[in-house]
Amino acid sequence: MSRPFLIREIRQTCMACPSLFEGTTFDGLDVYVRFRHGTLSIDIASETVLMRRLTDSDAGLMTYRELRTVATHMFVFPDECADEYDPAELDQYLDFSFGPRADAREYA
Repeated sequence: MSRPFLIREIRQTCMACPSLFEGTTFDGLDVYVRFRHGTLSIDIASETVLMRRLTDSDAGLMTYRELRTVATHMFVFPDECADEYDPAELDQYLDFSFGPRADAREYA
């Protein structure tokens, strides 16, 4: 597989704990992204191509914008993410704190 990976489409399938994204590359390979316990992992065709600890907290929430910022050195993502959750929605569903969020700008 060559780098950078060109992602054709991506959708968010879980908002938090873990944040999950699934999609395909322009070559038709499956993409699976997971952010849980402060660790980001990205698999292409069932092979882990990136695993990175982003924070020491148990963070499990990552927005699409944060994902694009953190992984921009290896991936070209589409501008839009299908089914992306609005981070503001979290307050409606969760009554506890995830602790400090990983600030993606620190890892770009």
